[in-house]
Amino acid sequence: MIVTPRSSNGRTDDLQPEDLGSTPSRGAKAGVRAMANVLPRDKQIAAIAALCEGVSIRATERLTDINRGTIMALEARVGKGCAELHNALMRNLNVSRLEFDEIWSTSGRSGRP
Repeated sequence: MIVTPRSSNGRTDDLQPEDLGSTPSRGAKAGVRAMANVLPRDKQIAAIAALCEGVSIRATERLTDINRGTIMALEARVGKGCAELHNALMRNLNVSRLEFDEIWSTSGRSGRP
């Protein structure tokens, strides 16, 4: 819902820039407030769910109709939150056995001269 600010007499045609709150961003018309682009929660969930299922970023872009840069920014933000949550919750664990699967490491150079 977009709320149009009104002056003291209820009209919108005699508004002053200070009535509109912050100054317009670069490229915006004078007297028009810039709105933040906020991705709806259901689209965020759809994109993260696809990525968690192993769908590539480009395929997620096509499936959800969300820009690739937006998907990568969302992925980075969610990943940071997950890391913070994991680091906060996984403390003082008594572990008697560890199992590692598919650990790959590279050392030195390839066999080429």
